[in-house]
Amino acid sequence: MRSIGAELLAEKYADVGLPAVAKPAAGAALAVVVLWHAPDARVPFGHQPLIGTSRMIRVRANDWPNPVRGDVIMLEGSDWRVQSVESTDPQRLEWTLGVSPP
Repeated sequence: MRSIGAELLAEKYADVGLPAVAKPAAGAALAVVVLWHAPDARVPFGHQPLIGTSRMIRVRANDWPNPVRGDVIMLEGSDWRVQSVESTDPQRLEWTLGVSPP
């Protein structure tokens, strides 16, 4: 039985997700659907914080079960290297990947 959270997440990815290709360092490439966002990041620097853009990709855990730092994801013709992997939802339905250009 699927949870309500999993159903809502599936609808969200179907509505606004982007096709991508996950390229794990170990294993075959995977076709995935991702959510791309670039929120502002505040970094302490003296008396004034620096504000920059961080790049985040969210992917469903059932599409990419085990992303790790160093993996690559191709999105809209550009490769992005995974720098961090987090799962903040209690059901572990999706990963949040911090990415940067390779």
